[in-house]
Amino acid sequence: MIVIVESNFVLEVALQQETSKDAEHIISLAEAQRIRLVVPACALTEPFEALTRRLKQRTKTLRRLRSEITQLARSQRFANLAQTSLVVAEALDSSVASEAKELEGTVRRLIACSTVPSLTREVVEGALSVDARYKLEPQDAIVFASVEQYLKGVDAKRPKLFINKDHTDFLVDSIEQRLSELGCKLIPRFDKAREFIDSQI
Repeated sequence: MIVIVESNFVLEVALQQETSKDAEHIISLAEAQRIRLVVPACALTEPFEALTRRLKQRTKTLRRLRSEITQLARSQRFANLAQTSLVVAEALDSSVASEAKELEGTVRRLIACSTVPSLTREVVEGALSVDARYKLEPQDAIVFASVEQYLKGVDAKRPKLFINKDHTDFLVDSIEQRLSELGCKLIPRFDKAREFIDSQI
């Protein structure tokens, strides 16, 4: 079975989110060569952009938090607040570095056990067409064009699955129909995808 994932899958594992155990199980199947896991190159770079945006947002939040705490701590009623809130501030500060390290480790693990289709000229041209056909956001259009291009070049008889995380932009009839034409099923939840994969292998 061929299992194709996108950037939310990478983030799910790296950030240990709600269904990360299901995503981890799918990676383990790829490592054991029980499935072929496919991760488009763009899905490996987009999480770093997302993490950079998160870093900027947390830096702003941390700056505002420290400013508010400084103001409140001037009152005797909140004199101990500065010390108490230090734990929260340090957790915010250290979390980004920790997440960046986990993301790097996840990407290294994925490239060791996955097929990584390149971001080619054909994919970029395809993304422009996909954007016009399905009204996807630019990043989603590139992901879908990568998936579409890859599916065109693989064995039509081999079972294929495209999974993501509650990504409603892909949950439209025209996209599901196009994937179906290419012999590929769409499942928008990692836990349901894990169940389906286990039932098929």
